[in-house]
Amino acid sequence: MAVLEFPHALPSTAAEVREFTDWLVGAELPADDAGRLELIETLEVLKAAAAAVQAETTVVYAVGKESRRVVADVAAARHESPQKTRTAGRGREGVGRGDALHPGGVAGG
Repeated sequence: MAVLEFPHALPSTAAEVREFTDWLVGAELPADDAGRLELIETLEVLKAAAAAVQAETTVVYAVGKESRRVVADVAAARHESPQKTRTAGRGREGVGRGDALHPGGVAGG
């Protein structure tokens, strides 16, 4: 894989994450099997980290908001139906699992 020459140390805005995603998609794949397996493992870590940031962001977004509105908004952001978001334990109903990520818990709704 190419040396990371991303202009930001840590992407923190949606635009920076999109830029990093574009860089990642265009990166050269390893030339050998050991490198490929290492990349697969590392991408699993990246996927888990992205899911954790998404969960924490959802919790913070949900604070003080009405349940159905959060489900609808989160579903739209994830390009899913509100029903899928709700039944998959995501959105406002699934935010409870992420309460531990936010010291004040989720209020409202």
